[in-house]
Amino acid sequence: MRIVLLVLGAACMLFTQELDASQAFELHIASPTDAPLQCALLKSVETGSGEIQKYSNSIVRVDVEAIRLAVKKFKGKEGAVLAADLEFAPGGSTTFTQLARCTNLDLQALAASGEQLTLQWASPAVKQKLNELLRKGHTLTLRLNATTSDTPLAATLVVNFDAAVTVEL
Repeated sequence: MRIVLLVLGAACMLFTQELDASQAFELHIASPTDAPLQCALLKSVETGSGEIQKYSNSIVRVDVEAIRLAVKKFKGKEGAVLAADLEFAPGGSTTFTQLARCTNLDLQALAASGEQLTLQWASPAVKQKLNELLRKGHTLTLRLNATTSDTPLAATLVVNFDAAVTVEL
């Protein structure tokens, strides 16, 4: 009887399903004329929603496969360029970890094209840390430390986490 139960228990753990858990977050830049060219934007992000919340007790792993950045609603001078570090911290923490860096982003051109840029991970360890926080359903704070080439400008940056969740059925 015990052997049958052990085999049945092990067989149940073999059934997993991968689900889309992608999320998008908007960061709004608004730099008036004569404003400093540096800015920091903070965004609190609830990551325990959607598929992560629905299957919270069955999650085997979370994998953010890519971080993508798009620009929409740009207003400013032609040729305005952005350089930025995208960082994250667990909710309530002020210890940020660099997630990715972007340089020489032509905001007007990106907004006009609708293109999404794939950002490079700061390191594999950073990716693992983010995946673990998401797996646990933690609230995150995203921070964008940016420098622009000119003001005034206004833009909405859309950060997409292309993510998959593996759950046991």
